Amino acid sequence: MRENRLGAIALIIGAISGIVVLTFHPGGGGGSAHRVTPAQFEILIGVIVGVHVLAISGLPFCFLGATALSRKIDTPNRVALVALVVYGFSLLAMMIAATMSGLITPALLRKVATHAPDADQWHMFSQYTHTVNQAFAQIGALGTCVAIILWSVIIIKRRVLSMSLGIYGVILGLAILVCFFAGKVDLELHGFQLITLAQSIWFVVAGIFLWRAVAEPTGQKELLTSDI
Repeated sequence: MRENRLGAIALIIGAISGIVVLTFHPGGGGGSAHRVTPAQFEILIGVIVGVHVLAISGLPFCFLGATALSRKIDTPNRVALVALVVYGFSLLAMMIAATMSGLITPALLRKVATHAPDADQWHMFSQYTHTVNQAFAQIGALGTCVAIILWSVIIIKRRVLSMSLGIYGVILGLAILVCFFAGKVDLELHGFQLITLAQSIWFVVAGIFLWRAVAEPTGQKELLTSDI
């Protein structure tokens, strides 16, 4: 019971931190650094670093919460564990993406402000960091969809936590994957905000139901548990 509630808290904290990060994430490209005053530039750098440090700080909470969730709903063939491993790789990709945007890009912006390279050189640097960020952001977002689908299928099959949560997770994960591979959604800032919000809702609701979950007696758990 205590593990469920601690995991629920971690899951909710991780999801909310993601929402907060994307709420305050500054928009626009790095080229905007040429159109601001030095004071505004320092504020912009501070915001960029701050939101991405917050994003990275929230990732361990996400993994701790996901671990508790997986332990709660796991089946003998360990599908929930597979989902956890996929999610762990997704969080690692998210960490790299956040590092590129929040720690490497600001350092690059400072060099640009100091040395003022020509437009072609600046464009090459900014495109490189952006491309790396997008690659890892795609891995993170799509891997999270796969993990949510696997957890949701278990929730539906075992009828644990909430059937509505399981149905929402399957529809959400499949919809994002289909739309992404069909070219209907990208992972630029606004698309990534939408996907993160939809996924965060699933994690927050999962955290709420995990908090409410009562530890099952061993015998009952064996009756409810089946291969998936």
